[in-house]
Amino acid sequence: MENRVIARIFDEIADFLEIKGENPFKIRSYRKVAEVIRAFPGRLEDYVKEGGDLRKIEGIGEAIEKKIMEIIQTGDCNLHRRLLAEMPYSLLSLLRVPGMGPKTVGILYSSYGIKTVEELKNFLKSERAKEIPKFGPRKIEKILRALERVEIYLGKFTIEEAEEALDLVLESVEGAEAVGSFRRFDEMFDDLDIIYFAKPLKFPWPKKELEGKVRFYFPSGIPVDFFDKARRGVWKIILTGPGTHWEWLKQRAEERGFKLNEDGLFLKNRVIHSSEEEIYHALGLEWIPPEIRHLNPQTVPPLVEENLLKGDLHVHTDWTDGKNTLEDMVNKAHQMGYGYMGISDHSASSKIAGGLPAERLLEQVELIRRGDFPIRVLASAEVDILEDGRLDYPDLVLSRLDYVVASPHLKLDMGKEEMTRRLLRALENPYVKILGHPTGRLLGKRPPAEADWDEIFKKAAQRGVAIEINSQPQRLDLPYHLAEKALRYGVYFAINTDAHSAVNLERLRKYGIKVARKAALPPDRIINTWEADRLIRFLKPGT
Repeated sequence: MENRVIARIFDEIADFLEIKGENPFKIRSYRKVAEVIRAFPGRLEDYVKEGGDLRKIEGIGEAIEKKIMEIIQTGDCNLHRRLLAEMPYSLLSLLRVPGMGPKTVGILYSSYGIKTVEELKNFLKSERAKEIPKFGPRKIEKILRALERVEIYLGKFTIEEAEEALDLVLESVEGAEAVGSFRRFDEMFDDLDIIYFAKPLKFPWPKKELEGKVRFYFPSGIPVDFFDKARRGVWKIILTGPGTHWEWLKQRAEERGFKLNEDGLFLKNRVIHSSEEEIYHALGLEWIPPEIRHLNPQTVPPLVEENLLKGDLHVHTDWTDGKNTLEDMVNKAHQMGYGYMGISDHSASSKIAGGLPAERLLEQVELIRRGDFPIRVLASAEVDILEDGRLDYPDLVLSRLDYVVASPHLKLDMGKEEMTRRLLRALENPYVKILGHPTGRLLGKRPPAEADWDEIFKKAAQRGVAIEINSQPQRLDLPYHLAEKALRYGVYFAINTDAHSAVNLERLRKYGIKVARKAALPPDRIINTWEADRLIRFLKPGT
């Protein structure tokens, strides 16, 4: 069982206990152990199997140890199951609505029976909402506006939530494979589709028999649909989708004298090919990677692979809100085979992230300049783009850096014209070489900022500024459809993890790579596929 699955169970225990209004100390301890488990360098399950002592890990005492062992052995723990029996899982989706804290969710559920987003919306529009203490007209209006902004995400699941479910599937069902929107790497998911053949499905979670599939509701709440298919190859194509791709393949087959249906590829009523690869080849095509099947390409363009990345240009350390030291991050990058890394800690106005005052940033720069590292380490900073488009440090400070990652963090709901002016002004700064997570979205929580992206991309191309593809699974920013557009303007890109720990430096890069592949970005347009000398020339101000 993967660490993130164990950690999620503890997060959910903490959420439910907080909704119930239980002991804050106990709630904090569950949240802390979830953080510890996520940051653990290796699989916790393997550590236990090899005789490791869980109580030697900070934050894990006897009671937590027992729960971890129970989760590893059974897939869940009694406390989590009991809380799920007491309260509907849908309460956790209410916590995704800005302005809805656990205490408010608890009051709404215990006093008014509110357990879904739709019920919340109707309640807030009624007179009864005014009965709740501190729920004045302004707060009600604020939550209703927030609901409008995040409604597109509600009932959907992130890539990490889907992967947590998939980890549990692969541990239990031999030969199972993910298909559907997960395999195509869509940004969020209504469900997770699994193809398998003639294997028993034994999970301790709610089950539903549906036409052509069996559905289980996994711990994160995500519906997992199992399709029992003997003819796996053709069904992998059908279930991976999208539907337009399947129709395109059927038409292509017909034009070549074949018939393609759910049983395989036929010639004169005889199945001649049934594997996925064989069907593509028989139709005169290379095997098409699932991420680009929406494009129906006649030929497969070169796509970026993990082994093409030579460094990461946006990582954080314990100088601000990172979990590891600068040296830890550099050593992990070296271990991964990288040739360079850019240290990009937060700027001063990011107070919640421990942003660095200018003098502390310059101390870090000197440390990097004097350091004896196994790879090339570049001195950078993730500098906030202020509301009017100015940067958070003066140019005198920025000029001491190797490059600047400029990112919008606050006031992301300003109007389209204002946001466009803000980003364009930031791009005019000669020291900005990467525009970080441009839309500022948080999948499931915050919609993307509105801006005239055509103007932004034109300016970035003119100024020689790379657009970041942020690999954080809650960001995936720049989104792939905007990356496709940016490419048409001649923009360069940087696939960065925005990692706050050494573990995530390696774990997260695959997500940014998937976004770049889905946008069919040529590898040479991605600046951290370049050798160091070429990259350094690009990062110089004015180039």
